[in-house]
Amino acid sequence: MSVIACLPAYSFTLTKEPDQLERRQKIAQLENVMLQTEGFSTECPDCPVTHFKAPGMYARQMLIPKGQLIIGKIHKHAHLNHITYGYVRVETEHGPMEIKGPHTFTSQIGTKRAVLALEDTLWTTYHLNPNDLDPENEDDMKQLEAEIIAKSYDELTASHKDVYLEVSK
Repeated sequence: MSVIACLPAYSFTLTKEPDQLERRQKIAQLENVMLQTEGFSTECPDCPVTHFKAPGMYARQMLIPKGQLIIGKIHKHAHLNHITYGYVRVETEHGPMEIKGPHTFTSQIGTKRAVLALEDTLWTTYHLNPNDLDPENEDDMKQLEAEIIAKSYDELTASHKDVYLEVSK
């Protein structure tokens, strides 16, 4: 999971059943509040990340402590996720869910989520790495992030948007 915002959790609730755009806006609003909060960090010092590399693949594993609230980044590609252990409440534009490990699932193109760890959770994401970039090399890691993460929904390419709109329906 790529972290764009990380703070110890505080309560947030939705008052009505929102549509996808409203859910996306709620996640963005929460992220903005976190960005303006004193003590905020775009790094999560309490969430150690381990990188793994195999030919054509890259995995990122994060330990998310109980009570931690994380806002992820927008992913350009569908990818696999595995929660080895733990329990999280997740909000995406497709709605809320609770996930208890062990559990494996697919994130779709354009996925951005707010995650609240209800228990200590070990979460791993798996991505294609066709150029066999080395996540331990800072320049390679920047390039890998650029291939995996969109800075905004507008950055998703036209072909990504077509697929994204299909899975969003």
